[in-house]
Amino acid sequence: MSGAARDPYAASRLWKRMYEDEGNFSAMAIDHPMNGQRYEATKKLADGYKQYYMPGQINPGHAAILQKVFVAAAPQETLQPGQGGGVVAVLDATLDGLNKYYSAKLEEKKQKEQIEFDKATQKTLNFYGLKALDNHTISATMKYNGSVVLKSLSLIGFFNDEQAAFNINSPINPRDKLKIQFEFKNAEINWLNTSNLKIGVGHAEWQEN
Repeated sequence: MSGAARDPYAASRLWKRMYEDEGNFSAMAIDHPMNGQRYEATKKLADGYKQYYMPGQINPGHAAILQKVFVAAAPQETLQPGQGGGVVAVLDATLDGLNKYYSAKLEEKKQKEQIEFDKATQKTLNFYGLKALDNHTISATMKYNGSVVLKSLSLIGFFNDEQAAFNINSPINPRDKLKIQFEFKNAEINWLNTSNLKIGVGHAEWQEN
């Protein structure tokens, strides 16, 4: 774009104004870079491309510039600024940084949503009918009172200092009742101490429509 007489600093000026007007507030801040970060990133790109910018006219060497950029961007070698990389290295580094930022923010958002969904699911489960099947195994009935279909559910049972898992890998519909059980290798379970069992949600996944 710089070779086509487009000001490489236009985008950075826009985000600078946004930053001056709004600071780093953004309705999209949860999964988009802040205004200040956008300004810094676009200015860094512009600094690399300014050598090709000729105000009011197309750079007569634009074809050679494009060829140089495409050849330099080929994956056969790694380019660094000051070693023939120039604009391409700056661009790659900036895009790589932004991609990592987006990925980290998206993963953080997903994790928060998952934690909240697990907590909400925990509140929709009732457990009753605890029974000692043998010295190491407790069974129970689980009733699901949620409003969405669960695709899978992982439960964690805690008995004294030991824990065990029970996984359900089939759909669970609202008001379903299921038999579950936990096996504790080191426990001594009998009908008097089954109430020591505590059950929590390890991971819940909802059924996509």
